[in-house]
Amino acid sequence: RRAQKLSRHEHQPQSMLVERPPCLHWPPLTSAVMASCSVLGRRAAAAVARVARARGVGSWFEVPRGSPAAAIWDALNAHAEHGDVDRAREVFASLEGQLGDEGARRTAWNTVLKAYANAGDSEGASDWYQQMEHSGVRPNDRTFGKLIEAAAKAGLPDVAEAWLRKLSRSANSSVGAIKYSMVIDACAKAGEPDRAAGWLEEMLARELAPDVTCYTALIDSCAKTANPRGAARWLSRMARVRLAPNTLSFTAVIDSYAKTGDVEGAILWLDRMPMLALEPDKVAFTVLIDSCAKLGDVDSAARWLRRMDSARLVPDEIAFNAVIYACSKAGNASEAAQWLEKMTQAGLTPNTVSYNSIISSCANARNPTEAAQWLERMLEAGVQPDIISCNAVLHAWARAGNVGEASQYLEWMAEREVRPDEISYSAIIDSCAKVGDSTGAAAWLETMTELKLIPDEITYTSVISSFARTADVHQAERWLRRMSEDAKLEPDVVAFTALANAYASAGDLRGVQGIFREMLDAGVSPNLRTWTAVVVACGNAWPRRRLEAEDAFRAMIRHGVDPDHVFIRKLDRAVGPERRERLCRQLHIDDSRLLARSSGPDRGGGAGGG
Repeated sequence: RRAQKLSRHEHQPQSMLVERPPCLHWPPLTSAVMASCSVLGRRAAAAVARVARARGVGSWFEVPRGSPAAAIWDALNAHAEHGDVDRAREVFASLEGQLGDEGARRTAWNTVLKAYANAGDSEGASDWYQQMEHSGVRPNDRTFGKLIEAAAKAGLPDVAEAWLRKLSRSANSSVGAIKYSMVIDACAKAGEPDRAAGWLEEMLARELAPDVTCYTALIDSCAKTANPRGAARWLSRMARVRLAPNTLSFTAVIDSYAKTGDVEGAILWLDRMPMLALEPDKVAFTVLIDSCAKLGDVDSAARWLRRMDSARLVPDEIAFNAVIYACSKAGNASEAAQWLEKMTQAGLTPNTVSYNSIISSCANARNPTEAAQWLERMLEAGVQPDIISCNAVLHAWARAGNVGEASQYLEWMAEREVRPDEISYSAIIDSCAKVGDSTGAAAWLETMTELKLIPDEITYTSVISSFARTADVHQAERWLRRMSEDAKLEPDVVAFTALANAYASAGDLRGVQGIFREMLDAGVSPNLRTWTAVVVACGNAWPRRRLEAEDAFRAMIRHGVDPDHVFIRKLDRAVGPERRERLCRQLHIDDSRLLARSSGPDRGGGAGGG
């Protein structure tokens, strides 16, 4: 049929066929439309002509090539093809009020709707549809098709389904396979394979034949949910209905196996492709490289990149970045740097992801100096660092206990318009806490809240623990109250235990018992460190509270918490070695085995541990 339509018009070289109603009144070209036409030129006009001839539907009439009428419609359609909504609406505005009958108006409105669909702007498409109805233009099948397409590209299955149902309720509507295919694609993009399968079954019930695209969308939905069995099952079903899978179908199956870390399964499916005269594409190889990289298998990732190159497929930045990441994950920053150099030699430009992998590798190796050097190289290469780059270096200095260097990076980030986040400040606070600078930790937390950044439970607990280590009960309790009352965060067992340790160091058994009551009221179960704090408080009190320590030991065993060598030594201090041995025998605790794990002297103090 398409050949017949083309043959009918083959003797019209001086005209361009456009799908338009015959009653159009063309206004003078506005400057905006002139700009659009001059930018798009003949190539756009030719593209529109090909589409019009291929479709062979609607009311046809001839618009002389190069006329203002053809130029305006070319501009409108070309902007719609590119998903340029703003410019499409600009051209539409020059047509509005100049179109003759409803058919022409509907075509213009639908063309703008196509721009929304190609842009994946479902909300904008819905708003445009409302304006279309308000203007008295009745929608047709193509209108609903573009609404469904916009929702599908946005991955909004609920919206796509709603438009399909509305179309099916319309009089003289035609719900074909293409529209079902778009709904299936919407469900697949949302990672809902069962929902997508339901629509395919409805297609079959309506005697509509799903095509390769439908099945590939279902396979892809299984890949998104890391369901390789489901992906393989749909590929097999394609074969049963005599549909030949394409490269995309196989790549989706390979991706589904790779997502579960099953590299061998992914390779098996890649090796099956030549049996169907299909060649793996760049995406298939990149998926395998990335899967090996996530497993930290540098050799396999590098091998697949070389095989990709031997298949005459040029590896891109994603493939090289995956190998660099694999090296970094394996803790081999020097090899990662070598691959970055190979990436450059291949004519590719390393990006933020490339440098971040190497910086993170240096930071994880507790080498802040080298991490900082790579950050400088990143800048020298003209690559703008992001928050991940900066936080990696900052965190490396913080872990090294160098609070001064770490805090300087906050200023360094601000100078380069990288806004420090909660992770940045939390790293410095934790570093202050670990080096015993509780005042500094509290000051940085104050700064963090002043900047409207939201500290989490771990950050507050770092400050509480810092004051607890110096036996500053007042400040430790103050920050626990601020955590629960001001920040509306629920203290966990670590936060409560930190405060219990502060009381224990001061020999304040009553304070520790108060913390126990708060924990029980909050539904937080004490752990071994919390019970150890009770025994420490008994040992540090004067006079020592032997009976309370024994009661705490028995209660701990009843609650199913087993002692460790730290607890046994603290118990020694509280009740004495002879009483401790007798208690352990009564409670069937092998204290000699526990004590054999540690031969160091008991230094008293807190409950120990984290």
